[in-house]
Amino acid sequence: MRLDELLDVAAAKWPLKRALVFPDSELTFSSLQASAKRRARSLVGGGVRAGDHVGILSLNLPEYIEFIFAISMAGATAVPLNARYRGAELKRVIADSDIRMLLTTSQFDDRVDFCAQLTDCYPELNESLEPQALRIAEAPLLKSIVLFEATHKPGFISSIDFDQWGGDVTDETLTERSVSAGLESICLMIYTSGTTSVPKGCRLSHRAFVRNAAAEKERFAITEDDCLWDPLPFFHISSLLPMVASMWAGAEYVTDTHFDVDRALEQIYRVEPTILFPAFPAIMGDLLAHEDFQADKMASVRLVNNVAPASRLLENMAKLPQAVHVSAYGLTEISGVACHGSAVETDLERAHTCGRTFDGIDARIMCPDTQSERGTDEEGEIQLRGYALFTDYYKDPEKTRAVMTEDGWLRTGDIGALNAQGCLSFRGRLKDMLKVGGENVAALEIEELLLTHPAVKMAQVVGAPHDRLGEVPAAFIELADCKDCGEEDIILFCQNKIASFKVPRIVRFVDEWPASATKIQKFKLIEMLSSPDQFDASRETADE
Repeated sequence: MRLDELLDVAAAKWPLKRALVFPDSELTFSSLQASAKRRARSLVGGGVRAGDHVGILSLNLPEYIEFIFAISMAGATAVPLNARYRGAELKRVIADSDIRMLLTTSQFDDRVDFCAQLTDCYPELNESLEPQALRIAEAPLLKSIVLFEATHKPGFISSIDFDQWGGDVTDETLTERSVSAGLESICLMIYTSGTTSVPKGCRLSHRAFVRNAAAEKERFAITEDDCLWDPLPFFHISSLLPMVASMWAGAEYVTDTHFDVDRALEQIYRVEPTILFPAFPAIMGDLLAHEDFQADKMASVRLVNNVAPASRLLENMAKLPQAVHVSAYGLTEISGVACHGSAVETDLERAHTCGRTFDGIDARIMCPDTQSERGTDEEGEIQLRGYALFTDYYKDPEKTRAVMTEDGWLRTGDIGALNAQGCLSFRGRLKDMLKVGGENVAALEIEELLLTHPAVKMAQVVGAPHDRLGEVPAAFIELADCKDCGEEDIILFCQNKIASFKVPRIVRFVDEWPASATKIQKFKLIEMLSSPDQFDASRETADE
């Protein structure tokens, strides 16, 4: 089933049920469908063709989800852009994605001014006399930038003008677009960081993504009586997948513009969700550690999904003992999630494993060196195959081939094991990646930026343990001869050039590198983080 078809089914079956709930607004399934159709007409009237890419740059808003479905109705591909992208990385992803139309908002100017950021990227916007036919040298396919609001800004299309574009577009035209696109057409293109410095556009078909949402709905046993709370940003697969899973069942999906622990607790106590989907340990930790946390006010919660070390999951279980606490394993290339724990497992099993893969998804553990399959409880690289696999990396067949085996398995680059019951455990990463508060960060991206600093001769980045975020970037710096700078210089240099979660939190200066014959040994750098006496105390600093 296509994404827009799923909304049509839900609107027909549960027209007056709440589909999307924010603190100050809500949409029923029928009102969401009506808004999505209206916006889809304007997309088509504004020149979006079948197969075109339409970007969304915003914090969470009802309009965001309306447009996700509208883009599907128009037969196009939605490209949710990470709202934390800044400067060069935002320009790079917009150019790489070949976006024809970009949708954004001015509602958060006091928090993050997307219009100002885009104008900084493309000064031509200030001088554009035809915002419906932009001419931007660095993004030649981008023809218009549309605001969610009736706000007039140079180079941007207001919502009033956008709405007028759809006046002559009929529902029959939208139906033709949907039918002609087919299940294998691309529903979403989500940029995910890999081992290189450039995020890759991971393309997911309607068949893969929508079916995987149905599998998550089955694993969680979601029904129309459920209410799922998820505070994650809409540009993340861990918000879109459970949102669509809820739609399969006619359940409510509750969220907010952004995660704020005070607002989150108030919202949870008020709406009484049955499923909590914090997903990442930083969010769950903030909830449970808050001075106003009261377990009895979460008595309605029957299931919690949270990825965290086993010890942290067991602590969570003790604080909300009435709920089933599950973990997950997944990545964007498998349409979000390959497996979740379930109620049939014990607390210990669910703390130490991510459960069995969904029906139709297979997992195997392979020795990275010999490519032979590992046995029960033996560690190796996790490889996956099945209906939920991504189609490819956009415009990058070489990287696509690099992560696929000849017999059709996805090389995840992650280390794990399968137990006798077929439950998958995640043990770490083969890839040189950091996971900062749930966000994938390529160390190489930060290293390449640091090397552009005039005082930096060599830079290496590793993950430093962090109670709330799991890990944060730690930069090891060798200064060029006769150069001097401190931690604050390095941090200020990085700020506004990359997303805030990529900016190093710890900076260490070294004169010699721990190295093998040819490579710097990053595991020794990690060990050095716990041995401050190995550094020049006059230059050593740490931002905790």
